[in-house]
Amino acid sequence: MQKPKVCLVGVGHFGKSHLQEWLKLQEHGRVEISALVAETDESESELAAQYSVPVYTSLDAQLLEKIDIVDIVTPAASQLDMIKKCLPHCFVLVEKPLVTSIDELNLLDELLSRYPNKLMLGHNYRFNPVVKILQELVMAREQLPSLVEVTMLNVSAAEVDLNPNLEYVDAFDIMDYLFGLDSTIESSHSVANTHQVSIRYGDSLHCVMNLGWHNKPSKRSIHIVYPDADISCDLFRYSIKISSDNHLETINLSHERTSLRDEMISFLDFVSSQSENLVPPDLATRPLRTALRTTPKKRTNGRPRAAIIGGGVFGTNCALEMNHFCDVSVFERHENLMEEVSFVNQWRHHSGFHYPRSYDTIQEIRSTKNDFEELYNDAVIRDNISYFCPSATGVEIPAERYLAACSSNYLSYSIEYPPAGIVDRDAISVSIKTDEGVYDFYKLRDMIERRLAAAENTNVFVGANIVDAEILPDGRKKLSIERNGEIKTEVFDYLINATYSNRNLLAKWFSFPVEKLRFDLYEMLVVRLPIEQLCVTIIDGPFTSIVGMGHDNLFLVSHIHDSVLKSQVTEDGMPPDWGEIQSNSHNMLLSASKYIPVLKQAEIVESRYATRAVNAFARDFDARPTVIRNHGFDCWSVMGGKIITCVSNAREIATTIERSLRV
Repeated sequence: MQKPKVCLVGVGHFGKSHLQEWLKLQEHGRVEISALVAETDESESELAAQYSVPVYTSLDAQLLEKIDIVDIVTPAASQLDMIKKCLPHCFVLVEKPLVTSIDELNLLDELLSRYPNKLMLGHNYRFNPVVKILQELVMAREQLPSLVEVTMLNVSAAEVDLNPNLEYVDAFDIMDYLFGLDSTIESSHSVANTHQVSIRYGDSLHCVMNLGWHNKPSKRSIHIVYPDADISCDLFRYSIKISSDNHLETINLSHERTSLRDEMISFLDFVSSQSENLVPPDLATRPLRTALRTTPKKRTNGRPRAAIIGGGVFGTNCALEMNHFCDVSVFERHENLMEEVSFVNQWRHHSGFHYPRSYDTIQEIRSTKNDFEELYNDAVIRDNISYFCPSATGVEIPAERYLAACSSNYLSYSIEYPPAGIVDRDAISVSIKTDEGVYDFYKLRDMIERRLAAAENTNVFVGANIVDAEILPDGRKKLSIERNGEIKTEVFDYLINATYSNRNLLAKWFSFPVEKLRFDLYEMLVVRLPIEQLCVTIIDGPFTSIVGMGHDNLFLVSHIHDSVLKSQVTEDGMPPDWGEIQSNSHNMLLSASKYIPVLKQAEIVESRYATRAVNAFARDFDARPTVIRNHGFDCWSVMGGKIITCVSNAREIATTIERSLRV
């Protein structure tokens, strides 16, 4: 074939990008640009003055007889009619999304059958150098990843009247290009101008797509999670990062060649040689069909159902925040609520003094305090004075640094010391009196239980253990619930795991990526002391504390080292069976009394044990942020670092779910 003659239909913003690439290919002798088709007479005049190419305002049969290739870059509403007109005469390259409904997609399939190997859909990310390298990396690995996150978000503060699934159908095509698997489970929801689409491909590959428009900077990224490595791609920066526990590699690619140009060259190569099929029908339409099928739809079957696993302070408050728009079921395996980490806790009403090396944690506390006090202020004991004292021998947080951290975060304190005999003043560098209180745990639990009893759309099931779960093909979650010696199943739309140390439960059931956690078996002592109620915390080095429990001269005692009886990072991310537990109370009191000598008079009442979970590779030991993980598939896990954040965190999850119902 001689140089093919090209007609470009649509010379708007993106059409001009196509025109620039055609002009470069014309300079290299690959094509001849024979016609431009503009929408208006005004556009026709502007283009005619700017380019030495005939310009038209319509595409008729007479013009088509002179053309070999038509490149259609027009809005989706006009593309299908344009394709029908062009296919009998020439080859067609068309920009996405091409169709807006399943009916239109079926018509496209008919056209592809009638005119095979004549149309190419503009999936230009297949020609993106980052995606091409990514395919090589994926193909080189023996196993599939557990998770792929694809983000395609543009900046826009205004409402956008477009379907994100179709506007960013490239996300679906990228998954086809990389893995070529059929979807087995699909779930989606809409929040404002964005869609979150969750798809399981095959038996175990999960993909979560965030598509649309938001009020933050535009983003194009792909994140692939393997058990032993992560691959992160920035499609704007043309960069790839491959990381594992002990290795990091960065690949930076050239910006010189555009994926659009490579797509056009591939199209021209076929038009010139016709040596192989241009576009297999499923390649052209499968991403579109998946995008249309997973477009969020308005609920028509009444109130959604939500299951919350874990009846601690976080799980119960999630239920309370969701009660007004969901039918909520809370499943607690113990016979009472708030039996585990909510109970084996220092019961501090934090202000931030505990975290001088983590300003983010301090700011999280400050930003969530009002939400908590709005509901549970009566459970805070404020006359239990709290002192913080940096160790005189500590090197990480000397007095100057500690006071600077408190002041720069606007914490309220004064330099004052506990009563005589409480602390060894030679062992500390300074003491501050703070505004922190403690919780009356039993009053707090009573307040939560009263709110739950009044929540008419929430049911609480104690002694209920979730033994298994699966995601159904329609995205709902089926739980197997063991209670009173029987196992029954129930189906829910939303699932929240609020079990703290069992944070990887959903990963275990649904093959989500396992979060590497270090589990600590820790001990807290309840002791009786002949002093008034107060709290003292030694900062740096020993990091030991006594916390008044508000009654009966009882205090909680902990020590950063001696309270931890065992530690383990497990392969499956689930807490280990600790076996027999031996108390370390003697050493705890011995170590702590070097700074707080009044503990030499302590009468041990009991030891309390619990399992703590932290990031396995965390280096900043002060950081205790609440971690909310949106897994996709309308599933969340929440690991709370502090009681004070529970209301704000619950509202964050509830707001996301409620907004998704307003499709």
